[in-house]
Amino acid sequence: MVDSYIVETRETKPNDHPQEPRAHLDILVVDDDRLVLDVVSEIILASGHQARTAESGPAALDSLAQQPCDLVISDIRMPEMDGFELAGHIRSKYPAIHVVLMTGYSSDSTFREAMRLDIDAYLSKPFKAADLGKILDTIHATGNRKPSSP
Repeated sequence: MVDSYIVETRETKPNDHPQEPRAHLDILVVDDDRLVLDVVSEIILASGHQARTAESGPAALDSLAQQPCDLVISDIRMPEMDGFELAGHIRSKYPAIHVVLMTGYSSDSTFREAMRLDIDAYLSKPFKAADLGKILDTIHATGNRKPSSP
C-alpha cells in the first residue's frame, strides 16, 4: 500500500527553474464531490493562493482552455473522465502545468499509473492540510514545471 497520506514524487533544485515564483499560485481543483472541492479550496486560500474548481475532467479542460493555471489538483475516480485521463490531456496540451492527483482508493497500481504520467505529487484521501501545504510550498518555490525528458 502507498503511504497513507502523501508520497512526493519529484525533487527539484532551485536552479532548475530560473524564473521568479509568482506571488501566488493559480490552482484548479477537480473533483466530483462538492465537499472535497470546498475543503481543498479553503486550504489553498488559507495558504495564500488562488483556487477555482471544476466538477469533472471535461469541465476542467474547458476551464484550462479559457485560462491556464499553475497547478491542477484532481481526484482520480470521477465519472466521464478520470484523473489519469485528465492528467494525460494536461501533460500533452499544457506541459508547464503542475499536476497533483488525489484518491480515496490508493493502491500500488494507482500509484504506478500516476508515476507513469509524471505527476508532481500523489495524495491519499483523507490527507492533512499540512501535507497539501508542503506540496503547494514546493511547487510555488520551483515555478513553472519543467517536463521530464522522454
